[in-house]
Formats: sequence, C-alpha cells, structure tokens
Amino acid sequence: MSLTSAWDPSFEGISEEEIYAFNKFRQTLDFGELCRIACVTRLVPDDACRIDPTLFQRGSCNVVYELCFADGVSWIARIRLPQSAWLHPVSDQVYDAQSAIAKSEIDVMGFVKTYTSIPIPTIFHYDLRERGNPVGAPYLLMEGIHGHITPSVFPSLDPRFREKVYRQLAGVFLQLSSLSFPSIGLPSSDEHHKITPSDWFDDFGEPHPPCQSASTYYEYVYNSFEVEAAKSDDRDRQAVARLFRHCGLHVGRYSPKGENYPLCHGDFTSGNFLWDDEFNLVAVIDWTNTMTMPWEIVGVVHEFYSGPDDHCSAARHQFADILAEEEAQSDYKTPISSWFSSPLAEILTIIKECDVTTSAAMYHVPRILEILADREIETTLNQISPTFVERAKTLRHNIQIGMRPDL
Repeated sequence: MSLTSAWDPSFEGISEEEIYAFNKFRQTLDFGELCRIACVTRLVPDDACRIDPTLFQRGSCNVVYELCFADGVSWIARIRLPQSAWLHPVSDQVYDAQSAIAKSEIDVMGFVKTYTSIPIPTIFHYDLRERGNPVGAPYLLMEGIHGHITPSVFPSLDPRFREKVYRQLAGVFLQLSSLSFPSIGLPSSDEHHKITPSDWFDDFGEPHPPCQSASTYYEYVYNSFEVEAAKSDDRDRQAVARLFRHCGLHVGRYSPKGENYPLCHGDFTSGNFLWDDEFNLVAVIDWTNTMTMPWEIVGVVHEFYSGPDDHCSAARHQFADILAEEEAQSDYKTPISSWFSSPLAEILTIIKECDVTTSAAMYHVPRILEILADREIETTLNQISPTFVERAKTLRHNIQIGMRPDL
C-alpha cells in the first residue's frame, strides 16, 4: 500500500496568502532532480523512481512527498518550506536557525539509532543548503515507514490496548533518558564525529551556549520571553511573561543538581509515533529540536495534561506506574517515573511553549498560581496589568463551563 493513501493534501485552515506562497514554492522545486538524486543514492537506474507532486503532507515548516521506486520501496522526501509559506509567521532569526536544527536532528537520529533499539527511519541523503541546492530547497531523504498513529491521544486510548502502548512508550523514555550528557544543548556531531551538546535556540531564534545547570537554561528561555513581551504594549502579555519567568526560577531551584542531562524528544506527542495494526511500535518520527534537557522535562508530555483534569490525571498516573515497573525490571540507574506526577512537570508542560497567544496563556494562569501558592507573584501580576488574575480566573471558568470567551 502506498504511504500517501492516508495523506490529506488539503489547505483547510490555511490562509489565502499562505496557500499562494506554498503553491508558488512548489513550482520552483525540481522533482525530476530529486528522483535522480534518490536513484543515484540507492544505486538504481535513473528512471526507477517517481514522485506525484500533487500528493503531499505539509506541516508548519516542512512538506513531505513519497518517492516510489519500481521495486515497491518507498522513501520520504522532507523539504523545508520558505519563510513565507510557514503556517505561522516567523522572524528571520527563527528561520535562519533551521539549518543548524536540521543538522542536529540528522545527527541525533543516527546516534539514537546506533545506541538504542528505538525504531527510527533511516536517513539516506540530505542537502541543507539554502542556495545552490539542485532541488530548490533544503531537503532530506529518509526511509518510508508503513504505520498509523493512534486513533486518539495517549490518555484517551481504548483500555484494551492502552497498557501495551504505554509499555512501549516507557521503553522509549527509558532508552532516551539513558543517553545523558554533561550540559544542556542541541546535540551535534563535532569534527571527530562525536555527539556533544552545542548551541541551542529559544522560541525567538536567539542562540544560547550549552548550559551547565537547569537554572541557567530556564533563565535564558524565560528572560528572552520577557524581553520580547516588553517590546509590545500588551500588558497582559507582559504579565504572562513575568509569571513564566517566575515559574522558571521556581523550577530551577528544585531541579536535580550536578548530574548529566538526558536526551528528550522535541515533540513527544501521539502524532509522532507510528504503529502497526496490532499496536506494535514501528517508528518514532520528527526528531526536530531534540535536546539534552533538565531531568524534570522528561515528564513534560502535553497530552497527559491537556484534557479533563481527572481523566488526564488517571492516565498520567497509570503511565507513571507502568514506567516504574519497567524501571524496576531494568538496570536503569536514574528513576524518571516520579517526574510524571511532579508539580514541576505540570508547570513546565504549561509554560514550555513561551510564544503562545495571550488568551491561551491566561487560561492556564489560575492553575499555575494554584501550584505555586505564592501571593506575592499575584500582586506583581496585577501591578503589571490591573485585575489580571481576576480576569484570568474568569476566562478559565467561562471556558470550562462552555461559554465562548470574549477575547
């Protein structure tokens, strides 16, 4: 069966400007050259590969096509979109960081594939050049994997196969966490082909050197957010930024000290796990922005916090229990199951994406304040933006009872 059989090359939810920019970009791509490169890489005749340019799957910053070989083998071509065709506007600085992030992704995938049994697509060839690229844009060619995502997010899985899925997820967590390094950063291969943490980029594309402590990492991340928020006249956004920075300082005080830092997948969501029909894991995909991180970030899995509180809490504890059982049966030295029930992980799950809309952030403010139990920060927030806390509580209440928020 073709990989594209389940793809949906539609433009639902995309603006007219983005559709125009995307279609204009597609016209600049040399699909014939891409097929030729794939054939040369695979050592097959030049006419043994084809691409249907009308079938694609696009994300926020990449588009993928299937390369079909005459013998039935399929590869995936992932091509970076131009800045004008991204789903969300990004700065030049964010866009310029993508080559370094992509190179790190390639290095990380090879490293994880070598030192773990986590199923990962093989990368066969890549060219990350913006200029002089024969295809017309940076791309990589990788193994095509036949599989499907779960029919729902992790906490809402059918109980009949939830435990089976959770145990396999636990194995991925344990193996990744066993790959630890002495600093926090974006892993890259050095001149000796050794993987080491290197400069990383915050949400605004600002580069930072590898961090030797969790508190330094959080200071970089949330100070950058506060600086960006201060450039606007949005007092609510400035209050959110101050709260997030306060959270970073709070978490940093309780983060384990003096230890190596584990490798964390950049987007641990159900959409990045592919399964066969019996729910055996066949691939973990999308390793963009995978970094070494503070230990408490291991417990940051957004889906375990994004639904009804009781429902997600029960699923989170079930997963933590299964993870603890897997830890006990292995020789793993650093238990991580406790982080999935930690208030620190919940705070980080909420504030992990700094550059969110102000209204989306305000929805979470009451829960953050409940965890912090700090009246002083509430006073500070109301000084930055009068009645901020009260309005945040009203917004959350109205959304929870089904009222349309007046944003």
